[in-house]
This record gives sequence, structure tokens and C-alpha cells, in this order.
Amino acid sequence: MIGFVTGHPVLSGKSALGDGLSKAIVTLIKKENSDTLSIDSIISDMNGETYRAFEWAVIQPRSMNTIGGEKNLIRPAQSIGDTGAASAGVAICQAAQPWPWNT
Repeated sequence: MIGFVTGHPVLSGKSALGDGLSKAIVTLIKKENSDTLSIDSIISDMNGETYRAFEWAVIQPRSMNTIGGEKNLIRPAQSIGDTGAASAGVAICQAAQPWPWNT
């Protein structure tokens, strides 16, 4: 599931509040007709930029009870560096074939 945010929080000078991720989680819960989701890992495009870390910190209290608690957070940028626009493709590859150094 991919979440989208309207506007551009980075250029606006305002902090992102995790609205895109929140909407993605709510959509998944509605599809599953459940109160919680069974998720093993979360693949993130966090790359060391403070606004991404802040957004993750904001979304955790909102979503951790809905996705069954804290999960294995996989950050490909930690191993291969920031991939920019290719981050979605890298995340899909990681989900399909986990890299041994991210387990």
C-alpha cells in the first residue's frame, strides 16, 4: 500500500504529519474487515533527513496499535544510500527478495 500526501511539506516549511501513511493504514484495515493488521515488516524510504524521521515519530502512536505493535523497520537507504525517486522500486525489490543484510 502506498500513501500520498497533498502539497509538499518539505517546501512549505511545515512538518509532515503522516497523513498519507495514516490513510494507507486505514484503507488496509477497511479492506481486511478487521481492527488490526498482520504486518511483519515495514519498508521505509527514510534516508536520514529530519523531516522523514519526524513524520515516522508522529505516525507511530497513531498506527502501532492498529498494525499489531512495533515491527521490523527496513530502511534500504541505510545499506545502499539514498535512492531518491527510485525508492519505491527499491522497496518493491526488497519486499520481493529481502537482502541478507536487512534481516
